[in-house]
Amino acid sequence: MDSVIYREEEINQKKTEICKEILLNARTELFLRMRYLDVALSGLRFVPDGGIRLLGTDAVCLYFQTQALMDLFVKDQRLVNRAYLHSIFHCLFAHPFYIPGNDFAPDRRIYYLACDITTEFLLDELYQPCLHRPKSGLRLRIYQELRNNLKVVTAQGVERYLKKQLRELSSGNAADHSSMSDSDSFPTEVSGKRDGDALTESCDEINPVSEAYLAHLEADFRMDDHCLWQQMARRNPRQQQDRWQEIRERMQTEMETFAKEAASDAPCLYDELRVSSRPRMDYREFLKKFCVLKEETKADLDSFDYIYYHYGLEHYGNMPLIEPLETSELHRIEEFVIVIDTSMSCKDTLVRRFLEETYGILSSSGSFSRQIRVHVMQCDEKVRNDVCLKSLEQIRTYMNQVELAGRGGTDFRPAFAYVEEMLAKGEFFHLRGLIYFTDGYGTYPVKKPPYDTAFVFVEGEDYRDVDVPPWAIRLTVPEEEV
Repeated sequence: MDSVIYREEEINQKKTEICKEILLNARTELFLRMRYLDVALSGLRFVPDGGIRLLGTDAVCLYFQTQALMDLFVKDQRLVNRAYLHSIFHCLFAHPFYIPGNDFAPDRRIYYLACDITTEFLLDELYQPCLHRPKSGLRLRIYQELRNNLKVVTAQGVERYLKKQLRELSSGNAADHSSMSDSDSFPTEVSGKRDGDALTESCDEINPVSEAYLAHLEADFRMDDHCLWQQMARRNPRQQQDRWQEIRERMQTEMETFAKEAASDAPCLYDELRVSSRPRMDYREFLKKFCVLKEETKADLDSFDYIYYHYGLEHYGNMPLIEPLETSELHRIEEFVIVIDTSMSCKDTLVRRFLEETYGILSSSGSFSRQIRVHVMQCDEKVRNDVCLKSLEQIRTYMNQVELAGRGGTDFRPAFAYVEEMLAKGEFFHLRGLIYFTDGYGTYPVKKPPYDTAFVFVEGEDYRDVDVPPWAIRLTVPEEEV
């Protein structure tokens, strides 16, 4: 019996060594073809795992199923190269770190599929012989629709596109998808329960037509397991997120300098790097930049030691040794400016949702001072109107009754000139900053204003990546968060 167990263990060990050699060969071939990927390709350690389908990653290790990997290598070594780079791209573009925050399985399923479609699109756009895989009719059609609808193909953009397609299917307005063909490169079965549960849980929430559509897409685009992403998200892997951010920035620099000629053959990959390298910031945290530190008449319960307070009451009667301070230092918003770009390129619905979201955050966080002055301006190529709001009630009333004016071109300079005139007249006392909600296409001021300035973009279907002046703060908010 011992000899049988020993032989099985020895066989498994040999299989593991063979698979590691297969992955090392894939890494070497990819490096020789695309040298700007050198650091990214070495970013994962190889670990065997019998519970996954083929490959899977948690941004630290690349887990592989030995028999499946060897079978794929025998079938076509290029498919191993592709599967390896597929998992690397997931980490490089931070796909495992931004999965839906809730436990609604259809949302996770759509997001996982969006990440796979984005990664496969980038792999096919590289046009490398070592990654070649014949494209199905479904894949060609999806790629063409993504090019027509998205400026830059990202996982978030593809996710919005898929949800739109599913809504059209549910309403019966989409085209007939019965001609879609299944992929013959990878089976759809999943070994084990970890990823399979995430993909099939609560499928009653999706109607049969949409379910068939998703199944066709998964059969063609799915190459690795995402079972470890949800577990990793619960651990809040900030260290790994920062590590891949550094790898991404280094790779972008490499493509812009030393490997510029080679990177010219991968424009979609470079665009994705630019978008993914933008710093992400929570909108609630972002608004704290416009707070000022001030004293308010409020007991500061954190400024004294309860032990001495209790000791005085216990030994001297009604005479505590230390009284709490009667004032507290708090961060409050007193004055700031919101400028709304009302040009033709900005949608009314997004503008209204942005205003509602801003009001909701500020009113619920207790950030407002008792005396506030919030100027809400509408501007296209000139300032159309300016409303000064001095209370939360006025802000709420304005949000409910706002009417947008303008619909001309986009020029940011008039709004800054208008605020400069108000500063000269003494209408502001502690102006902390200006938030400009826009699509980004317009003429920026050359000179830095004497207050913080932030340009807020909504990453929707019509989003276009643009640069802002170096003195300005840039914030890109996903459309679903507004």
